[in-house]
Amino acid sequence: MTDYKEEQSMELEALESIFLEDYELISVDPIGVSLRLEPFPGEEDKNYVGIKACFTFPETYPDVEPDISVESIKGLNDNQIVELVQLLKDEAQNNLEMPMVYTLAEVAKEWLEKNNKEEVEDSMYSKMIAKQEAIKEKEEEERAKAEAAKKKEIEEKQTDVKKYGHPCTVEGFNEWKEKFLAETTEEKEQVDENKVTGREFFANLKSSTRKELENAEAALVSGDWGTTGDADAGVQEDLFLEGDDPDLDQFDDFDE
Repeated sequence: MTDYKEEQSMELEALESIFLEDYELISVDPIGVSLRLEPFPGEEDKNYVGIKACFTFPETYPDVEPDISVESIKGLNDNQIVELVQLLKDEAQNNLEMPMVYTLAEVAKEWLEKNNKEEVEDSMYSKMIAKQEAIKEKEEEERAKAEAAKKKEIEEKQTDVKKYGHPCTVEGFNEWKEKFLAETTEEKEQVDENKVTGREFFANLKSSTRKELENAEAALVSGDWGTTGDADAGVQEDLFLEGDDPDLDQFDDFDE
């Protein structure tokens, strides 16, 4: 007949010698112990997760599995705790009829090492941060898509301009019209500034003709006429005699 009490007592002594300050006897009848477990014992800066695992021995333990409960010390959410407890229960079924708490503790430590990640708590803060990061990532993705679409549109327009020229739109036509009218008005103003009126034209013509006549008459009186042309050329004196010249009457109006 198996002495369960003796076997359980011997296992407790072994556990206490192995886990030292991480071991605690939490009840005597039934026997219950708790173990503080971390991925890297004694290296606090490397441990982002940790648990307190409790094992309660039924009267016929180890022929039956112990009652197992796990409490998160840091870094684990409820779903992870449920996953770990189920893992330990499955492992207990594989170790019936032999002391198994140490084996279960080693399985738990291996699981903790795999899940030893910073900020894995399922807290409201971590959820908020994750949501903000997701929103930011989505906004950046949409911005990148918009920029790519805009760039593609510009490239397509440039290609169309090379093939077909600038399209004639209402806005484009109005812009050209304003520029054309401004240039035309400026050219017209410049022409108007240099334009000579009819009155000014004939006044200038009369002044030029009278001056030429005066020069010719002076040359005739001084006798220098022949030096300006052929020496044998005759002089038509009647051109310089006083009298009316019908061809010049048209300029008399300018004297008024």
